[in-house]
Amino acid sequence: VAINPYRKGNKGKVFSYNIDTYDKVIGSEEIKKMIQQIRGELPIDGVDLNDAQAVKKAQERLKSELPFFCPHYGMFKNNVRRQENALPESFLFQTIIDVDDKEYVEKAIEKARELNCSSGIWNGSLLHLCYSARKKLHIGIRMPIGMTIEETQKAYCEALGVPYDESCITPERMIFLTDKDSEIYRSIMWCAVLPESEIQARRKAFLDRGLTVDGRGDAKVNSLQFTVNSNSNDKVQNNRLSGNHGDYAAPAGTAVQPAQSGNSNHADDSHLGNPGGNYGTGELGEASEKNLIAFDLFVQSAGLEGMAIDTVGSRHSSLLAIMSAGASRVMSEEELMKVVRTKMPSYYQEPDCHQLIHDFYAKYADNCKPMSRDVIRVNALAEKQASQQVNSLQLKVERADGNHTVQSSMFQVQSTEEDYPDPPAMPEKLPKLVELLISRTPEIYKPAVAHAIFPPLATHLWQTSFRYIDNVVHE
Repeated sequence: VAINPYRKGNKGKVFSYNIDTYDKVIGSEEIKKMIQQIRGELPIDGVDLNDAQAVKKAQERLKSELPFFCPHYGMFKNNVRRQENALPESFLFQTIIDVDDKEYVEKAIEKARELNCSSGIWNGSLLHLCYSARKKLHIGIRMPIGMTIEETQKAYCEALGVPYDESCITPERMIFLTDKDSEIYRSIMWCAVLPESEIQARRKAFLDRGLTVDGRGDAKVNSLQFTVNSNSNDKVQNNRLSGNHGDYAAPAGTAVQPAQSGNSNHADDSHLGNPGGNYGTGELGEASEKNLIAFDLFVQSAGLEGMAIDTVGSRHSSLLAIMSAGASRVMSEEELMKVVRTKMPSYYQEPDCHQLIHDFYAKYADNCKPMSRDVIRVNALAEKQASQQVNSLQLKVERADGNHTVQSSMFQVQSTEEDYPDPPAMPEKLPKLVELLISRTPEIYKPAVAHAIFPPLATHLWQTSFRYIDNVVHE
C-alpha cells in the first residue's frame, strides 16, 4: 500500500508498506481521537465551542493533518506522489467512490451491497466500505476487466445513483485515513496483490484497447464493448476471478452469505412508479425550439460540449450536470422530459432517467429564488435564437381560384437566399484590452461580452456596397 502514516505528513510523499502498517495507523488512539474531534464528538483543545467558525476551521486543520494512502497504486518512484511517478506495475485495479451527500450515505451502503450480489458487472466487486472523516462514505471496488478508472467511476456512480466526481480518477489520488471504528466492511482482497494470471488478463484487456498496462492513454476500443450496462445479464464480466472471493458485503461479525441475483437498479419495483409518464409515448408532446436550444447551451455550460451524453456509464451524471447548470430553472419538469426524450432518447427509456429528473425537481427546484446571471444569459440567448429561427422561415401562401382565402394546406416553409445569413464568427485577433477582459469568460458568452465592451464588433453589414479608393465597388 502506498501510504504516508504520519500526522502532518508531507502530501507529496508516500511510502510502500504492507497492509499491517495500514491497520496499525487506523487502529491508533490518536487517529480515533482526531476523527471524533473532526466530527464534533469531542472538543478541540484551545477552541471555543461557541465559536462555530473557529470550530469549523480547527476541524478542517485536523482533517488536513490525517495520515493518507493512495488507493490506485502501491508504489511511486522515489516515493514522490505525482502522476508521472506512479509505477504501472503496481496498479491495484481498484478505485474508491465518494458519496458526499450525507443523506444518501446509508442508502448507498445498502445499494453497494445489492450491486455486489447482482447478476451484472458489479457482482463481487465490493472491496471496502468506510466512513470518511466527515462521516460521509468511501466505497472501494474492484474495477471490471478492461475498464479504466474513469469509466469505472462513471458507470458505478450511475448504478449507485450518485453524482460522478472527476477529481476521484487521478492516478495519484489520496484518501485520508479514518479510525478502525469507521470501517464498515473489508474484503480480504482490499489493497491485495492479485494472482499473476489475473494481473496478466487485466493488463491484456487494457493493451487490446490501445492503453498502457495500467489503463492510461487514449483508448482505441470503447469500454462499452466490454458490456458496461449493469442491467444486462448477457456476456457479463464477472469480478469474481481467482483473486476475489466475492464475499457478501456484510458488517464484521455477520455470517457470510452467498451471492444472490438481484434487481440491481430496482427497475421492477412498483413503488418507484414513473414520475415522467409512460416511457417512449407521445403523451408529453413535442419539446419547444427554445427549450431544445437552451438544453444545448446548458450542455456547453456544464462543460459537456462535443461529448456523447447519452452513453451508458456517463448519462446519469451528464444529465445531473446539465440540470445543475440551470436547465431546471428555465423549464418545468414536464418540459425537460420532452427535451430529454429528444436529446437523450436511449436514457429516456430507463426508469433511472425519470427518477433522476423527478427527484432533482422535488429537491432543488425553487422558482422563488432569483436566477443566476449565467442562467439569465442562457435563457435570453435561447429565446433570441429560437425567435430568429422562426422569423427566418418564410411562409409561401398560394392563392386559390384568384381569391385571397388562405388554405391551410398551401402553407409551405421555404428558405431562400434572401434569408438573413448567420452572423460571422468572432475575429481571430481582438484589441488587446478586449482580449484581456474576455479571457476568463465562458466561450458561449464571449461575443456578447466583447460587443458590450467594444460595440463596433457587433456591426454586421449585409447587402451593403460602397466604392473603394480604387474606384471599384465592393460589398
